[in-house]
Amino acid sequence: MKRRIFVRALIVIAVTFAAFSSAWAQDQAVDTKANELYDEVMSPFCPGRTLANCPSPQAAQLRERIKQRVAAGSTDEQIKDELYEVYGEVVLGAPRKEGFGLLAYVLPALFILAGAVVLVSWITSMKRARVTDAVVADTLDSESRERLESELSQL
Repeated sequence: MKRRIFVRALIVIAVTFAAFSSAWAQDQAVDTKANELYDEVMSPFCPGRTLANCPSPQAAQLRERIKQRVAAGSTDEQIKDELYEVYGEVVLGAPRKEGFGLLAYVLPALFILAGAVVLVSWITSMKRARVTDAVVADTLDSESRERLESELSQL
């Protein structure tokens, strides 16, 4: 009889522990996902800071709302879209890849490409100049070459 009571008590403890550990793991997952969002979203209350680094009370309230939305099962994109609708582009860490914001992604690539074209054309022209100088030096007769060298040495 005592053994049955002991076994039942152990079963109750194990089930309770499993339930609490499952709830704890779920809370940890929500906290982790919410913290990732705090690091990605800029604070509308502290310019230049992420929501994770903003010390204002309004930011704390917004962090709590985001955590509740994560716990309710909203995706990152849904939460970011809602924040964008309420606060505008201020909350985006980077411009959207559409419309005028697309320039932020396209222009750097164009500048790199243009720089590469300029560099290649400059290197090519420098090679041509060396070849031309070598051809001119080879076409001079010995008397002209000596005269050129003496004039260059006087400089």
